[in-house]
Amino acid sequence: MLFDFREFINELRNSDNEQYRETIETYEQFYGPIPNDYKELAFYKEYLSQFKPIKYKVPEECKHDYDFDLLLVLIAASFSTNYDFVFTNGCFIGELPELNIYASSDGKKVVIPVSEQCVFQLKRMFEIYFEENLNLQPLTLMDYFKHDSIEEKRKLRIQNYNNLVAEADYFSNTLAKQNNEPEGKKPDFNNEFTNDFPE
Repeated sequence: MLFDFREFINELRNSDNEQYRETIETYEQFYGPIPNDYKELAFYKEYLSQFKPIKYKVPEECKHDYDFDLLLVLIAASFSTNYDFVFTNGCFIGELPELNIYASSDGKKVVIPVSEQCVFQLKRMFEIYFEENLNLQPLTLMDYFKHDSIEEKRKLRIQNYNNLVAEADYFSNTLAKQNNEPEGKKPDFNNEFTNDFPE
């Protein structure tokens, strides 16, 4: 895999950037040495493991170079990211959805399809999202009010993800039947999810 978690942690630990070093120092102050396996991290056990990945479109040229299940989980769990599953070919049975990330540039909405990202951009995503979680997790112990805010936000992220997965499943497996069979019950996709970072 082109993203090596242990190597990433060492880069932060030995960085010339004091902020990166403080990220590691603060996390380890509250949780002890960072393990070699990211699945042993507190935020993975408590939060990321609650997201059950689905298949989606990934770059063909590097589909074996990254853990795209993990990338989906990191995107879905991020407080700073808007995303959606989109069917780009009219929705047929078995079609994989596009995973789109939404950003803003000069006041305009920018769509970033994961399937169109290059090797470097994908690696940077892993780095950004792991760093976000490393910075966020200690706040659950440092500040009582932030703890409650973060926990509530996490519940909303999980709920939103499950709704989007249900919607993707509905469109790919029900609507794509072109009314040849009775439609199943449409899931409730409405929620009040927002991406506001906890103050």
